[in-house]
Amino acid sequence: MQYRSELAGKPEDFVAKGYQADLHPKPEFFGMLYAEKWRGIVAKRFQRVVVGADDKWITGTTGPVQQIKLDEWKTFEIIAKGNKLVHKLNGKVCTEIIDHNEDGRLMKGVVAIQVHRGPAMRVQVKDVELKHLPAGGMLSLEDAPISADAEKVPGRIPKKARPKM
Repeated sequence: MQYRSELAGKPEDFVAKGYQADLHPKPEFFGMLYAEKWRGIVAKRFQRVVVGADDKWITGTTGPVQQIKLDEWKTFEIIAKGNKLVHKLNGKVCTEIIDHNEDGRLMKGVVAIQVHRGPAMRVQVKDVELKHLPAGGMLSLEDAPISADAEKVPGRIPKKARPKM
């Protein structure tokens, strides 16, 4: 599920660039935050990540690992309020990100359902709801600091990393 995204390339190609709650066929990646055509993996499932000016830092976990069955219906919730992004799987937080990179983060955009190129596949989505949240919710570095023992997420945030909106 793409959110706070922009359309990239030709409109008829239906390509979106931006935040993605990845509903991946590998359980360890299901629910992670991926920045499609942009930053790459921001946070894997069960990670709390704070994005600074230049790097991404793992600051903790969202709790014990939940086993999932890929062939069953799941409830998936995305909360994007201010600079805090939360993905919930079956009611439990599976990924939490606070993005302090003012020049690189996205604060608005389109919602899209992504289907990869390649062999035929079946995608089923039901009961999709959108809720407009009130303005606000911005967390400062004082509210959500990068702890001294935080582990760096591999890769760097490229300069001029923000997609054009």
